[in-house]
Amino acid sequence: PPNRPPPPPEMEVASTDRPQMESSPMDMPKLDIPVNIGGGNALGAYSTGSGGGGMGGNNGAIPLATFEPMMPRKAALAGLASGKVLVEFTVTERGTVSNVRIVKEDPRSYDLGKAARQTIAKWTFKPAMVDGKPQATRMQQEIEFATN
Repeated sequence: PPNRPPPPPEMEVASTDRPQMESSPMDMPKLDIPVNIGGGNALGAYSTGSGGGGMGGNNGAIPLATFEPMMPRKAALAGLASGKVLVEFTVTERGTVSNVRIVKEDPRSYDLGKAARQTIAKWTFKPAMVDGKPQATRMQQEIEFATN
């Protein structure tokens, strides 16, 4: 038999809960994806989510590729053990992230918000679907920073 090239490496899969779609202009779904940079596999690099795959269906945006944030140098040098950042953003009709805004940063002055903004901007989603058509959706995600 001829020599065949080895198969491509498989990506690690992390399970994520499907975020909820907006029910009114004031409500914003929160993604329930644990993000912990302290090690372990709290957040992987890929997820396909589930549900809403039918023709003409309605469903919320589903995370496809997510990445862990890097602890900012300023925070690491200061010995910061943990922190949280709540970000709000738009998932576009194409599944990219835009209009990232820091809602809450705790503690402040350690560049955690900047790191969270840079990280969330790299994420990709299957966009929300309404009547079978992709639709931009506003979402929120809390990103946790921790060291072991």
